[in-house]
Amino acid sequence: FLPPGFRNSYAAEIAPVHLRGTLVAVCEVAINFGIFAGYVMAALLAPPSLSVGLSWRVMVGVAVLVPAAVLLCMPVIPETPRWLAANGGAAQAELVLDRLFMGDALAVHQEMEVIDQIVSEEEGKAERKPSGGWGEILWPRKAKIRRMLMAGLGVAILQQACGSEAIVYYTPFILADAGVKGGKDGAIGGAQLYWTIAVGFTKFASALFASFNIEEWGRRASFGISTFFSGLALLTLALAQLYGASRVALASLCFFMAAFELGLGPLAAVLGSEIYPTRIRARALALGLFINRVISGSMSTFFPFLLTI
Repeated sequence: FLPPGFRNSYAAEIAPVHLRGTLVAVCEVAINFGIFAGYVMAALLAPPSLSVGLSWRVMVGVAVLVPAAVLLCMPVIPETPRWLAANGGAAQAELVLDRLFMGDALAVHQEMEVIDQIVSEEEGKAERKPSGGWGEILWPRKAKIRRMLMAGLGVAILQQACGSEAIVYYTPFILADAGVKGGKDGAIGGAQLYWTIAVGFTKFASALFASFNIEEWGRRASFGISTFFSGLALLTLALAQLYGASRVALASLCFFMAAFELGLGPLAAVLGSEIYPTRIRARALALGLFINRVISGSMSTFFPFLLTI
């Protein structure tokens, strides 16, 4: 319920370097837990548990609890130590680090040294050439910045171009097209609903597994493996739909969710939080998020039309 750009930038600045990838990946775990919980809630509230007119209202109303909890926690969420140090608040940065490391003076000292070094490097670059505006991102002159943007924006584009969120939205319809039986009069329910929960659980469990291992696998290997097997799963799903092999379609759908979450899912946020220099990170992440959301919305809008072909 926090803006993704803020969430990723905040996690990147507050996390120690050796935990940055894991912490950003945990955001992906939380998102997938929300998706899975939504599927379960839909099953619990589906008729005959509640009437059709009441069930969706209860589902939407319950969702208010989560942003309300976030708002209650906002007063105790600290500014990031890096931002405080860069804006003349070194003493406050140390206090925040002391809270994060639970009084471990050595860890606080080591992290503060890293932050001071980063801030000094950024200030030196800013003195030599003031930058950090949109011009440096939209019309980058340096080859290094162009390569960073190609990597960061490329992953953000590919993450949604594969149709991951559209598949999440329309899982019951994909299952119906594969021959999985639904409720009465063609309504979503029955086996469709339970298999949708299974797909959501697979996605959540894979994201959780990836969050514990993403630091060990490496970014390039995770991205390559995830992309290859996601493409293979989508190809298998398409063939299964074409020939009416419902069991193969179900397995392919779960396999795609697992492969996606092992790399493509978290890496768009992780890479963006790591490769951009501090002076352009917020804007570069915002641009990547904007492109990511535009592609996601476009894929989700045209997906129902593709199902009719």
